[in-house]
Amino acid sequence: DARDCHACAPSARRAGVSANAAAAPAAALLDVPQLPPKGDVYAHLRDARFKPDAAAATLAFVPTVAGLFGAYWLAAAGLQAGGGLGTLAVAGAGTAGWLLKTRLFMCFHDMAHNSFWPSSSEAGKLANRVFGALSGAVVYTSYARWCKIHNNHHNVSNNLDENQHAQTAPWSMRERGEAEPGTRRTFDAKYNALVQWIVGPWFVFFVVNRKCSAFENALWAAPLVACYAVGGLPLLLFEFAVSYVTAFTGMCLFHAQHTFDGVYKRRGEEWDFFENGLLGSSLLLIPEALKPFTLGIEYHHIHHLSTGVPSYKLRECHEAGEKKGLWDAVPTLPLSSIPATMPYAVWDEDGQEFLSVPQAQTRD
Repeated sequence: DARDCHACAPSARRAGVSANAAAAPAAALLDVPQLPPKGDVYAHLRDARFKPDAAAATLAFVPTVAGLFGAYWLAAAGLQAGGGLGTLAVAGAGTAGWLLKTRLFMCFHDMAHNSFWPSSSEAGKLANRVFGALSGAVVYTSYARWCKIHNNHHNVSNNLDENQHAQTAPWSMRERGEAEPGTRRTFDAKYNALVQWIVGPWFVFFVVNRKCSAFENALWAAPLVACYAVGGLPLLLFEFAVSYVTAFTGMCLFHAQHTFDGVYKRRGEEWDFFENGLLGSSLLLIPEALKPFTLGIEYHHIHHLSTGVPSYKLRECHEAGEKKGLWDAVPTLPLSSIPATMPYAVWDEDGQEFLSVPQAQTRD
C-alpha cells in the first residue's frame, strides 16, 4: 500500500474553511498541509498490534450474530403478543436489529478485504469467504460483487480520471459536460437528493446488489423466507424496515467518509494513494455509545491507507497514531455535518467544491 507521494492536497480542512465558499480563490485551496513522513505512517500501520487476530475477530463476530438473532426473536414475540408490551418489545428489537445489522455489515466489509480473520492461514481465508458470503446475505450485499467493486474503490477513490460510481457523488463537471443529454437526465434523476436518500437505500441493497450469482441470490432470499416462515407478513415487514434504516445509515456513513468540503481530488499522475488516504477520507466523530456498532469505520483514513488493519483494531491504531501526531492533517467531521452535504452530487474542479444536481444544471 505504500506508494510514491507526489501530489499537492487542499488545506481548507486544516483551517476550517469550507470549499463551498465561492469567494475563495481556487489557489487558496491548494496550499499543502504538512503531512507526516510516509515511512512513519506505514511503520505504524504494520505494527503487530494492529494485525488481524482470530480470537478478537471471533469475539467481534459471534456476539453480533447472536444478538441479531435475539433481536428478531424478541420482535417475533412482540408482534405475536401485541398490546403495549408487545409494541415496546418490537421497538426495542428494531433498534437492536438496526444497530447490530450495521455492525454486521462492518464485519462483512472486512471479510471482503480478507482482513477480518487473518489471511495468513488457510483457515482464516476460508472463514472470511464463508462467513463473508453468509453475512452478505443478511445485509443484502453480494460478497463476490463487493470484493470486486469495493476493493477497486480503494485503488481509485478520488482519482477523477477513474470511474467513481462507487461513491455517492460520482461525477465531475467535466464528465457531466461530456455526457449525452439522456445520460445526464438519468444521472440527475438518480442523484437528486430526495431520490438518492429516500429511494437510494432500497435501490442499492435490493436492486443493484442483486447483480450476482444465482447462489448468492438464493442466500439473499433466505432471511426473507425465514422471517416470513417464523412471523408471517408482520415479521417480514419488520425485516424490511430494519434493513432500510440500516442501508440508510450505511449510505450516510459512506457519504461522510468521502463527500465533504475540502476533500482531496486529483487527476492522473497528480493523484497519490498516500495523500488520498490522509486527505480524501474523513475522521467522523461518532458518539461513544454508537462506536461498538460502527466498529471503527469512522477511522476511515486508516482504512484507506491499509485495509489490512481490521475494523476491531482501527480505534486502537488511530489512538496510538494520534499520540505520534500522524493524523493531524486528516479532515475531522462531526455527525452534524452530514445533512448539509447530502445534496452533493457533482464535483466542480474550477471551484473546488461539490454541487447539488440543481446547482450543476445551472452551470451546464
